[in-house]
Amino acid sequence: MTTIVFHINVLLAGGIEKVLIDLLRALDPAKYRMKLSVGYHLQELEVLKGSIPSYVEIIYLVDKPSLTFAKKKRIAGNLSIPGKLYNELVLSPLQRLLWKRRLAEVTKDADVVIDFDTTLAPYYKLLAGKKKIAYSHFSLAHYWQEHGNAGRRDKLAARLSHYDKVIMICDEMKEEAIKLYPQLKDKAVRLYNAFDQEKIKAAAEAPLALPGGVNKDNYFLSLGRLNESQKDVSTLIKAYAASVRKYDITEPLVIVGDGPDRASLETLVNEEGVAAQVFFTGFSHNPYPWIKHAKLFLFSSKNEGLPTVLIEALALAKPVVATACPTGVKEILMYGKAGKLLPVGDVAEMCEAIWELKDNEAMQAGYREHAQQVLKEFDITTVIKQFEDKVIN
Repeated sequence: MTTIVFHINVLLAGGIEKVLIDLLRALDPAKYRMKLSVGYHLQELEVLKGSIPSYVEIIYLVDKPSLTFAKKKRIAGNLSIPGKLYNELVLSPLQRLLWKRRLAEVTKDADVVIDFDTTLAPYYKLLAGKKKIAYSHFSLAHYWQEHGNAGRRDKLAARLSHYDKVIMICDEMKEEAIKLYPQLKDKAVRLYNAFDQEKIKAAAEAPLALPGGVNKDNYFLSLGRLNESQKDVSTLIKAYAASVRKYDITEPLVIVGDGPDRASLETLVNEEGVAAQVFFTGFSHNPYPWIKHAKLFLFSSKNEGLPTVLIEALALAKPVVATACPTGVKEILMYGKAGKLLPVGDVAEMCEAIWELKDNEAMQAGYREHAQQVLKEFDITTVIKQFEDKVIN
């Protein structure tokens, strides 16, 4: 039996975690012994932990609350400057020592180590003799823009070179990775994320408690972590408010998710004069009923890898308005055939797109028809076979 160790730095409620859990659930435990190495044990923040199948052994590299409290505060966005210094000077060296010791123990009998967020790269010497696979979930071109320092870019190249294969989750990511780092040409493999679409449809049948003033099939939906540096929900809110003012749109906007910028976004809603029409629900363990009963799905990210929420929206036959950010979005929406694409950060374009699509049945039907083609590429049975062929074997 092949022993596979998956690794992820933290187990939160994001798209990466959902994709990992779907992968764990889809692999055959009769063929594979599976372990999940998690960098930090974050207790109550691990809202998806219960979805991990019982046959997967979970091991934390750092699990003492005295060593993880700063990480939790940082994720919540309320780590003070003294706390940051304490974390860097005191906690980080202790954490690195624990990582080295426990990682060696976790992987000693592994045939394959799959680094699901490329956080094991500094410890590659501990994995000598193991087949090492990295997943890259974000645009490397965006990394270049964010980190103009050539030294940091070269460091990333060196880290990726230690893996046997680097999984790029869409064609656009693979192409830009090879262009930026030609040495990855023989290592880069495109493998879409796997989605159990039948499970998504079944979960969407759960009861949905709507806020007062919100009716089924008659609201717009935004879903994701409220982190402005990536998700840019402020553009979406401004576009919605503009459509209310310009076209007297009456459908409310529901924002499902939580994050460090929720308070500032709630302030923005008040400033835009649409507080009575915008509803923040917080995090949802099962967002699929929200998607199923939405009239439009709105997406405003500045950058992504392969945004899971768009695939989930298409699986539930929702018309989508989305920013054509790098990477993945254009691929999922078939370059505009399966959904409405518009420039990143363009409030006016999003306002017009909402108005154009919300009651246009012919346009929506065309998008749904094309979506069926792309959804086959993300089917879990298709992707698992490719995963076994390209990664395990």
